[in-house]
Amino acid sequence: MAGGIIEYLAEGAWTKRLHAGWAAHAGLHAARIAREGFTGPRTVFEGAHGLFFAFSHGKDLDYEKLTRGFGTDWHLTGLTFKPYATGTMNQPYIDCALRLRDGSLRLGERGFRAEDVAEVLCETAEGYVHRLWEPLAAKQRPANDYAAKFSTPFNVAVAFVTGGAGFDAFSERTVRDERILTLAGKVRYRVDPENPYPKRYTGHVKMTLKDGRVFEERQPHIRGGVHEPLSRAEIERKFRGNAAHGGWPAPFADRFLAFSREVFDGTLDITAFRR
Repeated sequence: MAGGIIEYLAEGAWTKRLHAGWAAHAGLHAARIAREGFTGPRTVFEGAHGLFFAFSHGKDLDYEKLTRGFGTDWHLTGLTFKPYATGTMNQPYIDCALRLRDGSLRLGERGFRAEDVAEVLCETAEGYVHRLWEPLAAKQRPANDYAAKFSTPFNVAVAFVTGGAGFDAFSERTVRDERILTLAGKVRYRVDPENPYPKRYTGHVKMTLKDGRVFEERQPHIRGGVHEPLSRAEIERKFRGNAAHGGWPAPFADRFLAFSREVFDGTLDITAFRR
């Protein structure tokens, strides 16, 4: 229940899935007990034993950043809708892999398959390494479907081989697929010291074929964020996929989409969606 720590990466455990909901639960519970008179330290954040010092281990902190623009700058407007069902930082790499796949298909007989690839090199940020790249052998052969989401080698390989990175791309079947794993085993990385992370999430995939040909793609930012928002159609397509994965019948998802288009223009009434 320790919110925010990322040790789940060690073995593909499920805890990250819990964190956002658990934080909301904790916030609501805190408000309720405060209403009943329960007290906590007013310096819980900045105090000598508070949250900031516990995690930062230093005193050179910019506290004003927390309230700078408060009430005028709304961070929700910068929210990113992830195109794919995987870790945020992997999204641009998937775009690169899919463009390489599409380019190969356009080349026809002169195209290439996963089996034709000799090496894959990805430029990355230093901040990515401990999450997406190391230990490299474990990332090339993820322990399970959830660990696969936090492996750039697997993300690149599964996108190129299957042509997608939705829910079906991260399953116990795909993490045992030797064609995908063989390509993932050829993926290496090189740290780019000029990478703009964490201001922007970038992607880069360079494939060298056994016949010497080289194909390369770059992505300067994550699609779905402020630099390149997803279209309404793309967001609705993702919603339909999520709804189907959650067991919603297509007509029910259609009704909810129709409702969402009108929700800001009228009275909010969700009684029709009780199940």
